[in-house]
Amino acid sequence: MEAILPVVTEATITIGFNSDVQKGKFNEVLIQYKNFIHRHFGFNPHIVIEVEQTVGNTQKYYTPKDKLERLMELYPALRRFQKELGLDLDYD
Repeated sequence: MEAILPVVTEATITIGFNSDVQKGKFNEVLIQYKNFIHRHFGFNPHIVIEVEQTVGNTQKYYTPKDKLERLMELYPALRRFQKELGLDLDYD
């Protein structure tokens, strides 16, 4: 998950989230957030909340073999270590 940084223009703050769950959690503390901004910076912000659906690898890796294959794709040295050391997963 990558961080989405807030964008501040004049008195508008745009905050992006990766999911509706994150947006819901932020809405629970939105009033405290606005009060904090007002107390420390002296203005009442207009907050725009956006959910940005990131396109990425959404495949789930459940088995040890799937996880190992994914790690070997990300880190090719892992495959080399497995071959050099003669390692094998126990798939039981």
